[in-house]
Amino acid sequence: MTQVADCLSRVMKGDFADEVLTSTRDVLLARLSEQTRLGFRVVSTHIEPGTWMTAHVAASDPVDRVGRFQYRGIVSVARREEHPHIDSVLLLFSHGLRVTQGELSILTAVFDAPSGTWSEFSWDRDLYSEWECDELPSDE
Repeated sequence: MTQVADCLSRVMKGDFADEVLTSTRDVLLARLSEQTRLGFRVVSTHIEPGTWMTAHVAASDPVDRVGRFQYRGIVSVARREEHPHIDSVLLLFSHGLRVTQGELSILTAVFDAPSGTWSEFSWDRDLYSEWECDELPSDE
């Protein structure tokens, strides 16, 4: 079994040990980078032992020179109703300012462990007003 499959298998079986979550974070970020063709890096990671892990991530470089589009967001692994849930939320910025589609202000995707791939990102509402930054955050 590959390291990728092993990490995902352990999480899907409910193993939320810190080292498993950290390895899984790296696998998820590598898959995200592969699928989006953007180089993502970890800005910070927060782990609640046995419960959840959230990694704050950033695209390594602006997507283009004209719009200077950049992404910031999270990759998250959590227990929901005793089942693992893996998702990502990305925020899009241009020239340092947040880009939205009216009420649709976040880009979301869910990770499908059996296939080892992320769903396509789609615009979604920020139902809980968790993502209220209007300017590109620093990486500190």
